[in-house]
Amino acid sequence: MSFGGICGLGFLEKDTISRLFFTADTHFSHKNIIKYCERPFDSVEEMNRVLISKWNERVSDDDIVIINGDFALCNRSEFKEYDKVLKGKKIYIKGSHGDKTTKAVINNMEIQYGGHRMFITHDPKYISFQHTLNLTGHVHRLWKVAQFNKYGGFGEYGDRLPVEEKEIGQPIKAVTVNAVNVGTDVWDFVPITIDEILTRYRHWCEEHGI
Repeated sequence: MSFGGICGLGFLEKDTISRLFFTADTHFSHKNIIKYCERPFDSVEEMNRVLISKWNERVSDDDIVIINGDFALCNRSEFKEYDKVLKGKKIYIKGSHGDKTTKAVINNMEIQYGGHRMFITHDPKYISFQHTLNLTGHVHRLWKVAQFNKYGGFGEYGDRLPVEEKEIGQPIKAVTVNAVNVGTDVWDFVPITIDEILTRYRHWCEEHGI
């Protein structure tokens, strides 16, 4: 996709782009995600209810929400109910689960904003080293911001491994790029704006001397 823009959506005014939201890995209707990610809910019904409430407290009907994969584990009928009750104009990016339900056809997107050319993809395995910043999901609570070496290792499941914390920002001979995890587990279960993402990223860079 370009934003002035987002590729494919044309160019948006600055006040509109600042109301662009992101989220990932909400996993609506997925009971076991509570255990896997240690979410603070007693039941999947409570989780769904809280996620919907928090979403609608922040997002208006005119806002755009980019859902970076793994929106829900449910049937098509349930998905339509979630899509209807959640505010905002939604763009679904392919993830690891539920693509047939959401009928997501977008693998990735590109956004240009705030001096950054950003690449949006669900799995950090597919991040771009040609962009200044990546926005990902998939990793749930593992990290909020991370740096990756193009020639670094991969984990047991083929996921790209982030650079060790002690090596971030060091003058090592490597091709590196940074990524922000927009997954709901590290953002208090709410969609976040592009400005909130870049503010957190700037703080992270300052903390690591980048």
